[in-house]
Amino acid sequence: MSKNYSCIRCNYETDKLYLIKNHLNKEKKCDRITMESFKYTDEEIYELSTIMISKRSNLKCEFCKKTYSNKKTLNSHQKNNCKKAEDNINSTNTINNPIHNITNQSNNTANSNNNNSSINNSFNTTNIHDNSTNIININIPISFDKDWSVEHFDNCMKLFILTAESKYTKFLENILNNKINLNVIINKENNDAIVFSGDKYENMEKNTVFSKSMEKIHEQLTKLKEEVHKDEDYKQFIYDSDKNIEIANKKYKDYIENDSIKKIVHDYLSDIYDSRKKEALEIYEEYNKNKKVVDNKGGF
Repeated sequence: MSKNYSCIRCNYETDKLYLIKNHLNKEKKCDRITMESFKYTDEEIYELSTIMISKRSNLKCEFCKKTYSNKKTLNSHQKNNCKKAEDNINSTNTINNPIHNITNQSNNTANSNNNNSSINNSFNTTNIHDNSTNIININIPISFDKDWSVEHFDNCMKLFILTAESKYTKFLENILNNKINLNVIINKENNDAIVFSGDKYENMEKNTVFSKSMEKIHEQLTKLKEEVHKDEDYKQFIYDSDKNIEIANKKYKDYIENDSIKKIVHDYLSDIYDSRKKEALEIYEEYNKNKKVVDNKGGF
């Protein structure tokens, strides 16, 4: 049986229009479990969810990928409201501008000798001059005693994490998608862990890593809420994010006070860190290799 209709909010699917309408008209709305749902109001979700799935792709903005209920609203969005469409037009106009081309060409020539090879822009990169005046680029992750970087989170992702049932694990899973945050190496076979702290890697007891991770996540969830509240487009979700911060606070309190919960949480965190262990080790090995080269030459 083909599924012709799907709820934008929770992915409920059915082949009957009246069933999707019944679902959407319930007094208690279904939970938002998709990132896409945070782009729309309840009214927009109703309109889009009652459009057959096969027809939705024809009503999607080519610039920002947001879907609209009809051609008229899509055209109006692209003409008046789509920031990415405006950026695309401005970019096209700039590229076609002969004055820009001359200036850009001049800048490229002036900077051509300053290009660094093989530098991942997501990293803090330390440039060290060795005794032979060569530059050695050492990519270093964020220190474990600092907040993780959330530069790869848009407000849609922030809301998705805030309203997720497993807020803490969802945060950690997604925060580690940015390599600059891979500052922990867990050994699941024993109690050892290695963390990047300050400007070096050091050993840390595994449960200490987990407790500090939970403390950091708890603090950063509140910061995510504050950042979302600053965006006018997400004003409608202020109540939801406030409510979910209360839930996050309770979860953290339960974690602190209940040893059984603490053990379960630590197992989850261990699995998440272990899933990124290979990449974290690569960063660790690259850092130590480059640092050793510098140390042998009397630098750093």
